[in-house]
Amino acid sequence: MACCNEFIDYGCFSLCDETISNPEVVATDAGIYTLQAVSFLSYSNVQTFEAEALEVLTWQNTFAVGYTNIQITDPDGELIGCYTVKITRPADTCPELSEPEKELSPC
Repeated sequence: MACCNEFIDYGCFSLCDETISNPEVVATDAGIYTLQAVSFLSYSNVQTFEAEALEVLTWQNTFAVGYTNIQITDPDGELIGCYTVKITRPADTCPELSEPEKELSPC
């Protein structure tokens, strides 16, 4: 597995968001993609997602408040990219989402 030396900003999401995605991070081929949280010498929070070619990769938001480095690999195990996800704590209790799709927040 390739190592991440630099991380690209994946976006900023609320702790209330059930899923996270970035419209610029899409499946290159149909198959199962893997997301792993990356910390010093270890991987955690492993998630898999089946996607069709050119589909936006969408993950469950299971991240803690703050910054998390992640890497995403394609069905062949090749590294797609290394990203930093920012999760913010909402001021109030999480409201029900009224819009089915959310745009990336600039935080």
